[in-house]
Amino acid sequence: SQADFDFYKEAEFQPGDTILFKRGATFHGMFSPRGSGTENAFICLKAYGEGQRPIIHALGKNTAGIFLKNVEFWEIDGIEITNTNGTDADQGTLFGIYVLARDTGRTRHHIYITNCYIHDVNGKVGGKGRGGIHVHIEGEKPARFHDVRIVGNRIERIGGVGIGNNSPHAKVVFDTEAEDRRADYFWTKVYVAGNFIDHTGRNSIIARVSEDAVYEYNTLANSSRYSTGHSIFCFNTRGIKIQYNEVYGNVGEGGTDRGAFDADYHCTHTYIQYNYSHDNLWFCGIMK
Repeated sequence: SQADFDFYKEAEFQPGDTILFKRGATFHGMFSPRGSGTENAFICLKAYGEGQRPIIHALGKNTAGIFLKNVEFWEIDGIEITNTNGTDADQGTLFGIYVLARDTGRTRHHIYITNCYIHDVNGKVGGKGRGGIHVHIEGEKPARFHDVRIVGNRIERIGGVGIGNNSPHAKVVFDTEAEDRRADYFWTKVYVAGNFIDHTGRNSIIARVSEDAVYEYNTLANSSRYSTGHSIFCFNTRGIKIQYNEVYGNVGEGGTDRGAFDADYHCTHTYIQYNYSHDNLWFCGIMK
């Protein structure tokens, strides 16, 4: 019930806990629980019963439908989320699912988001730092994520970027910058696969600050409807593989910023291979 949702929405959970949302149920607001699992006892949030997915309406006035801050060893599966007030207006920095580590000063592990349906987030707006499913690091204390999986989700009608990650603490450095410690904080074991993303305000996917990440078997349709941008691009990555994806529908004004794929600034050992690009303004983007 909504009363249960309100009671537990900021509760602190323990390793091994399972949080079950009943199929067919509707909730309003933001679920922002506390507490972390462990390597051998994850905290799991998922659906049970029969019928439609449980849905959270964040109403365009909450940061996200599900917001995880400074936690780890979490798994989210099978939840539906919207986050809009129903207008075309810019409603701020909104997400469907948002995972944030702020000033933790350490590695955060095991964030899995699978089989969710995220749709109708914000209005008809662009912007890179908001959107469907995002994982971010903020603050002055250096940190990183290890073992992030975003797999099998459907993301539609999103103001901003469908799937994105970011951190100020990781950067590809070259010989002249050898003492720059930001080379030590690349995210590891990042896997983004099998997602369907359609009709985003900006890019479908932005892949950042990771080493040997894999982005594969995603279908990316009708990207960058309200601001230009390549459907999927990487920035500050080492050894990323962008492969077996299908990308289409990135058309309109904007010149060279309407390609399917782009290796952007500070990317090394990038593999863009075995993809299918069709019905875009450009096959690929600018390699910088």
